[in-house]
Order: sequence, then C-alpha cells, then structure tokens
Amino acid sequence: MYETQGRYSEGLHVLRGLAAVSVVFFHSAHMAPVADIGALKIVNEFGSGVTLFFILSGFSLTLSNAGQTEQAGWIRSYALKRFFRIAPLWYFMVAVSGIYQYFEYGAPFKTGPLSWHILPLFGFIPGEHASRVWAGWTIGVEVIFYTVFPLLLATLRLNILGWVILTALAITASIDFPARIKPDFAPGYEYMGFARQFAVFCVGTLLCVLMLRTPVEWLGRLRLGAAVAAVALLAWWTAHHYVPMTAVLGEVVIFKAVALGALTLAFSGPRTILYNPLTKLWGDASYGIYLIHPIFALELKPAQAFLSEAIPNVELAFLLYAGLVLAVVTLIAWMVHTVIESPFFRYGHALARNEKARLADFMPVWPWRVSPRTQNPL
Repeated sequence: MYETQGRYSEGLHVLRGLAAVSVVFFHSAHMAPVADIGALKIVNEFGSGVTLFFILSGFSLTLSNAGQTEQAGWIRSYALKRFFRIAPLWYFMVAVSGIYQYFEYGAPFKTGPLSWHILPLFGFIPGEHASRVWAGWTIGVEVIFYTVFPLLLATLRLNILGWVILTALAITASIDFPARIKPDFAPGYEYMGFARQFAVFCVGTLLCVLMLRTPVEWLGRLRLGAAVAAVALLAWWTAHHYVPMTAVLGEVVIFKAVALGALTLAFSGPRTILYNPLTKLWGDASYGIYLIHPIFALELKPAQAFLSEAIPNVELAFLLYAGLVLAVVTLIAWMVHTVIESPFFRYGHALARNEKARLADFMPVWPWRVSPRTQNPL
C-alpha cells in the first residue's frame, strides 16, 4: 500500500455526492405524477447513482481496511465505525417515514417489519427487501455486504486473482439470478436482491485492490486509462437513448458496474478539479440526501405542475423543479448531517480507537448550549 486513505478522499467524496444528486433527479422525474423530461432522456439512467454508491462502498471499504487486517481488534473497529456511520440516520428515517406514511396514507408500521428495520436485516427477507423507508432497499443490501466483507477481506487480502475469481462468480450469479425468481415471488427482488447486486460491490473492491497493487509510477497511467474507458463506456451508454441500437452491452447491471467502476478508479487520485464547497457539501450529506429526498420530491410535485404550466419548455421546467427539490433536500440533509450523522460518526471512530468518549462531546455547539469541550472545569 503506497498512500494513505486521506489522499483519495476528494475524488471519492465528489463521486459520492454526485451519485446522490443523480438519484434525486431520477426520482424527481419518475415519482408520480411522472414529469415530462422531453429530450433529457439520459435522466432515465440517473437511478444508476445507486450502482455508483455500491461501487464506492466496495472501493472505499477496501481502501480503508486493507492495511488493518493484521491488527488485533480490526473487525471490532470496523463494525463500530460501520454501525455509527449507518444506524443513527437510518433509525431517524425509520421514525420519520413511519410518521409520514401514517398521516399521509394511514399505513403504520407492523411490529414484525419494524423489528427487522431496527436490526436492520430486512434485506435478508424477500417481500420486506424493498424497505418501509422509501429508497431504503439499498441499506438492506449494504448491510449484507458490510457483514460478509470482513470475512472476504481477511481471506483474500490483496490477492488480485482471488478477487477476480470472486467477481467473476458474482457476475455469473447476478446475470442468472433474475431468471430464477418467479414473477409473483417478491416484486422487485430480482433487482433489489443481494445476489443481484453483490457483483457491483465486487467490481469496486477488485478495482481498489488493482490500484493498491499498482506501482506508484504507473498510477497516473492506470487512472488515465480508466478515465478513457469511463468516457467511452458512458458515451455509449448515453447514445443508446438517442440513436437506435440493438443493445448497450448485453447485461445492463454489469455494464453499469464496469462503466462506473472505471469512473471511480479515474477519480481515485488525491485531487480533482470538481472538488469545491458545493460538491463537498453533497459528499458530506450524500447519505442524508439519498434517504430524505423521496419525501420532498413527492411533496413538491405541486411546484412541478405549476412550472409545467408556466414554462413552455418542458426540459427547463423539469430542471427547475428538480433543482428546487435538490436545493430543499440539500439544506435539510446538511442540517441532519450536522446534528445526527457527524456527531455519531466521530463518536464511533473514537470508540474504535478505544478512547473514553461521550457522545455529548461530539454534538454541535449551539449558541444557547455550553459545550462539554469548552465549559469551565471549575
């Protein structure tokens, strides 16, 4: 391993934020009533931000843990950091979604599904895999990957051949999986099931291992090659919306994983020109943006209707509506990140370092609150 994790944070951080933004635009277009996007057909592919999230998970988890496997207690440290990164905001959204759906649709949580969401192990259960939190199915898939990842990393380490074999097997299973699921078994499970998405995580992990095993003097060429491949694949992917083509590249989930994996590798360097205060904010709050946005995309639909009537250009009307949703969601997600995500994240890291820490020490300092870090010890 030739560099530390911190040297990569800018590029991966930007991609994480852009992945969240792309999903916001996708759901702004497709949540009922469906928006008219006119010539902006590429927006139909923005749901692939989820695929990018999965690749980034495999890539970043490998990057941050590959050098830890020889250390005593690394699995405990890994588990603490994962739990305090995911669980606090997830529990908040379980509560918010339950309250929202009760008052909006009269659909309270049942005890069984709620208990599985608290664990959260609903991704293991066909029929509950979609989650009672809108867009939350990805968390069920992520948690399964978080569970198996330490075992995979401890076994394969940075063995490229081992990860190639595992990725090939996962791709085979992903392609075969939908055909094995009966149509009435569990709607959506053929796409949302872990067996379908595991290959995407493996692509991210394999690319990270490849990068870590590449000599320093070859890294620039590796990233340049990945950038060229990403541009070519994404251009082909985009073109099929506008030019008649028989197929993009056969199996669409795997094609997306390869294209977005190349993009991730290209952005894995220490700096990127796309890193600025806005993209940093999106990266910081990406988890919150992703989980919070469906409610606001739906609640702001009257604005979509108004803009559609007021502006003859359907593409402009949609962009203004989606931009409004993104602006509102970014603000809310930033507040949630400040109050919930960041304090618990830093608290989890302190516990992972075996420090004696109190959660109150990491909470934001409000004007009316005396911080335990600054109060007079006398």
